[in-house]
Amino acid sequence: MKYSKIGIVVADGCEFEPLRHLENTEKSVLQGMECIRFSVGHTEVCALLCGIGKVNAAAAAAFLVCDGAQLLISTGWSGGIHGISKGMTAVATRFLEHDFDLTPLGYEPAQKPDQQWIYDADSEVNAVFKRLYPDLREGTMVSGDCFVCDDKLRNELSEKYGAISCDMESAAVASVGFKSNVPVVALRRISDDAGDSANEMYTAASKIYETAMIDMVLTAVSALSEVE
Repeated sequence: MKYSKIGIVVADGCEFEPLRHLENTEKSVLQGMECIRFSVGHTEVCALLCGIGKVNAAAAAAFLVCDGAQLLISTGWSGGIHGISKGMTAVATRFLEHDFDLTPLGYEPAQKPDQQWIYDADSEVNAVFKRLYPDLREGTMVSGDCFVCDDKLRNELSEKYGAISCDMESAAVASVGFKSNVPVVALRRISDDAGDSANEMYTAASKIYETAMIDMVLTAVSALSEVE
């Protein structure tokens, strides 16, 4: 398990900002998305600012795969669903799209006909993150094209899927990774409780250009560059 090229998908400018201040980087545009390239040890890294939402994230993941990425990392803020609170950090064990709904046709919530619809994170890469950060929470991350700001919906996501957190990108990245046979991992920091007051909590968090999340990702990338 050694990756010579890793792609990082980031949705929001405030989450991406710390990458803009790294030294020895090459700044460019990849298929219309802001792109920052740099090296960590023996590993080449390409980070894309994709914009919020599943379509943007899936496009970014596909661009990175076509660019040669051998591992995809989704990172940024998330809403906390169960067993986690604001300021904590989670790593995904699996992903699904909570807003995919064909239940009127007899399918299960989030089920996609005749295809994979629950995607597993890469357990070996997760083990590296857990070794570096033993306090990480692990669990199912759900994604949808909506900002979850509702106690009822938050509780439904916990009950239906056993979700630890929700965001708007990670499962889309995982879907592309699955189809491309490229492993995916997601490291997410909790900005809010996904409940009725989540908008206020997220707004306060998103105004802070916090480096902790990117620092954690880059430390893990460094460790991955040394693993045989």
